[in-house]
Amino acid sequence: MDRRRRSPSVVRALAFIAALGAAAWTGSDTAIAVQQAAVREEQAAPRWVVTLTTGDVLVGEIVAWGEKTLTLHHPLLGQVQLPVDRILRVEERAAAAQRAQRGERGEQEETQSPAPAQPIERVQRTTTPSHVAAAPKPREKWKGAVELGLNGSEGNTERVNVRFSAEATRERPRDELYLAALYRTALENQTTVENRLELRSRQEWKSAGDERPWRLFLTETLELDEFQDYDARVAMSGGFRYRFLDSKATRLIVRVGGGFSREIGSPDDAIKPEALASVELRHAFNSRLELRSLGEIYPDLQDTGEFRSLLRGSLDILLTDDKSLKLRLGAEHRFDSTPGQAKSTDVDYFLTLVYSF
Repeated sequence: MDRRRRSPSVVRALAFIAALGAAAWTGSDTAIAVQQAAVREEQAAPRWVVTLTTGDVLVGEIVAWGEKTLTLHHPLLGQVQLPVDRILRVEERAAAAQRAQRGERGEQEETQSPAPAQPIERVQRTTTPSHVAAAPKPREKWKGAVELGLNGSEGNTERVNVRFSAEATRERPRDELYLAALYRTALENQTTVENRLELRSRQEWKSAGDERPWRLFLTETLELDEFQDYDARVAMSGGFRYRFLDSKATRLIVRVGGGFSREIGSPDDAIKPEALASVELRHAFNSRLELRSLGEIYPDLQDTGEFRSLLRGSLDILLTDDKSLKLRLGAEHRFDSTPGQAKSTDVDYFLTLVYSF
């Protein structure tokens, strides 16, 4: 028998030791691979937990965070737009897990009894995502229109009438500013028979998201009229505005409040306290025909029965598909129960061309 030949028991022992070493080596690599995969999975998992006021919870990556909406990328739902006033809490997943383990009593109450909707200031941003760019400041949106009308006659009477007006509205998340100017002049036989300028501004303050139908408002008016008993009339009023209708076709707004007026250069130039009631209506009959009307009354709070009023209505006919050019046919009625030496009633009729921007 060859002495160099090993016994079967020795061979089996050596093979067993080699198998153990290989298993240990392989197991070490497997453990490392498992740990690396776990780290990658941890890093790839959604980082942010968003709790809604309804008690629902969404987990995902925040893409954008604006004043009104938060955009969340959900693994299953994709891009989700969430209203900010419906968000109760935004926090990292690790913080949410720790709080869940502690079993905070406040969290249990929120889950059992969902909290009411809260405005953006009360949303709890536990940690601001560093990769999400700050929401840009909303740009001020201006829109408005310019109106021009011209007509005249020649012969026994030479008359030229000019009407020019401009209006602009700036809308921001918390307020809205309205500016308007109206100028009318008329020449008859080269003599001025009408010369009137009216400037108006109105500031309205609204709630977040403009969801509520009511607002606070403050309006100022300056009137210059060469053929009235005063040189200038200034007025200021404030109060509440309520939106009764606001559909695609119809918009109805009522304003109620009070203020004062003063007729500068008139025999009675004292400051007069007065109330205000106003109704504004717009209705689109179709895509090319729209009715606009405004009614205002200012009762004198010192002299019962005395008041001034304004009624204005027009019918707009759209001329272009982009809604930038329209033809306006309208009338305006102004009344003052204390006109002095002038007439108490003025009525204007007009046909103008309007350019909107």
